[in-house]
Amino acid sequence: MRGHVKSGKKVGLLFGPEKAGLKNDDIALSTAIVSVPLNPSFASINLAQAVGLLSYEWFQSGSDVADSYTPMQDTSPATAGELQKLFDHMEDELKEAGYFRADQRRSLMRRNLRNIFTRSELTREEISTMRGVIKALATGGGPGWIAEKAELAKKAAKNKQ
Repeated sequence: MRGHVKSGKKVGLLFGPEKAGLKNDDIALSTAIVSVPLNPSFASINLAQAVGLLSYEWFQSGSDVADSYTPMQDTSPATAGELQKLFDHMEDELKEAGYFRADQRRSLMRRNLRNIFTRSELTREEISTMRGVIKALATGGGPGWIAEKAELAKKAAKNKQ
């Protein structure tokens, strides 16, 4: 269809009534038929679903928009070096926490973790955030958070009285 549109030809989608679908005479006038693989237990869709599905597929087939989008307002993609520093930091803390205690699975677990973050195409800001998260988890939040948490606990206990 997209080729016909690009060459200036008119195209249309014909949907039948929700109750009975298209009549054979209508189908006979069509130059192409779209068939959607459905679950045999639920082999029909309503008109709105059919229109939505075909509209989505039409959009997807001609979209020049990338499948993923990473906003880059105040940051840029992380460099390989920054990503490596994240891996080193994360793996050091996980080792300290005993996460890698199974020697035979250590390389697989490291590879899985690295794959997760590599596929994410992190920005510099996201790398910084992740390193802060790792530090907070490893230190219990640091002395400032520990003091603040104690103060919050005191206030909560006082309010219960």
